[in-house]
Amino acid sequence: LFKSINPKNGQILREAIPFFTREKLEEVIDSSYDAYLEYKDVSVQERLQRIASLRENLEKNVETYAEALTNEMGKTLVQARAEVLKCADHCKYYEENTEEVLKTKHIETAISNSYVQYQATGPILIISPWNFPFWMPFRTAIPQLALGNTVLYKPAPNCSLSAELLEQAMIDSGLGDAFKLLYFDTEDTELILSNHKVQGVGFTGSTRAGKIIASIAGKYVKKSLLELGGSDPFIVLEDADLDKAAQQGCISRLINNGQACINAKRFIVHEDVYDDFKVKLVDNFASKKVGDPLDESTNIGPLARDDLHENLRQQVILAVEGGATVALGDMSRLENPAVADEGYYFHPMVLENITEENPIYRQELFGPVASLYKVSSLEDAVKLANDSHYGLGGAVFTEDLEKAKSVAAQIDTGMMGINSFCTSDPKLPNGGVKESGIGRECSHEGLLEFANIKSVSIPK
Repeated sequence: LFKSINPKNGQILREAIPFFTREKLEEVIDSSYDAYLEYKDVSVQERLQRIASLRENLEKNVETYAEALTNEMGKTLVQARAEVLKCADHCKYYEENTEEVLKTKHIETAISNSYVQYQATGPILIISPWNFPFWMPFRTAIPQLALGNTVLYKPAPNCSLSAELLEQAMIDSGLGDAFKLLYFDTEDTELILSNHKVQGVGFTGSTRAGKIIASIAGKYVKKSLLELGGSDPFIVLEDADLDKAAQQGCISRLINNGQACINAKRFIVHEDVYDDFKVKLVDNFASKKVGDPLDESTNIGPLARDDLHENLRQQVILAVEGGATVALGDMSRLENPAVADEGYYFHPMVLENITEENPIYRQELFGPVASLYKVSSLEDAVKLANDSHYGLGGAVFTEDLEKAKSVAAQIDTGMMGINSFCTSDPKLPNGGVKESGIGRECSHEGLLEFANIKSVSIPK
């Protein structure tokens, strides 16, 4: 159900919203398609003016939006502001680069003077998770709106208030007809993707759900753009700046209360510096304040839902039962499930001595829990980093830049950071390999994911 609950105290922010009926879903799809027929012929300059208006709206109302994000999913107010401003930066990137990317490319071939055009295709379904209620839909929607496609947006069930603020911002910026909210049950996904007017789906979420959505899209020959789970390796070599690595690793693991696919999760550390790095990482973790996310001094707020808290709690318990040891954390906190009116808080933990047989070895831990692994060589570090079904992001720390570049090239991920944690940027393609996804968002690649790239040949 689409029901909003404040995760810091269990307060109901909005009672359940009923799912759209199938008739209502078809009505909204028809409306989106009709809007597309007009919107695709709006000049690029006019579309970008509307996106600029949206950016200005975000910059003007950052506090309103940030507080809504914090109340609905528990991220700190400081990080909520950063999310809203990142969305504004995303808009700015496409304002400045869309015309050049979509410019007709003239290509001379052996038999013709030819050109390539980039055209819109139609309504695109976007299904987003709860961890970044603005950034996730913005990341996919803005390049589609710049291209001339329209958007059908399904928000996370616990973030409907944020979604409606986003919808109103679109309306106020002249993009309301091109951006439509959909509230539907997962079983109606096939109904939507089977509609010939819908041209593709962008999904961010779990690998399990992504596989289901991709199979439905494939059944109807619809393109799918997927950003799925991640168990990102964070490699610390023997010549690394340990203070910097520990500080950056702490930020990466704990940002968004530890609830991001691109968080550093597996800390793979050379044995020569393992003990020193562990002390520094534990000290960084221990220094972070857990509490009210609206308090400016808070570093870690509550997890977004009670089921997420319970899942992480069980993962840690099973990990310890499987032989992992606790370098930081109080297992007694995990003896009882979270109580709603006390908040879904999960204090940061660091685990080590995790063997390949341990239940969490191949799992993604979605919360403020770091896993430490000791390796004896660079080759072992690369092998362990790649020993995962996931391939989203990663990082490597070493004072030898050429070595760092070599390691980055060997890691099977879509993104890597060198002497910095991995993060998404509107100017760079964002996505993964293996079971972390298909396709790329952001940058010019994101603009073309759902474009009709049309070749036209003219005989000489």
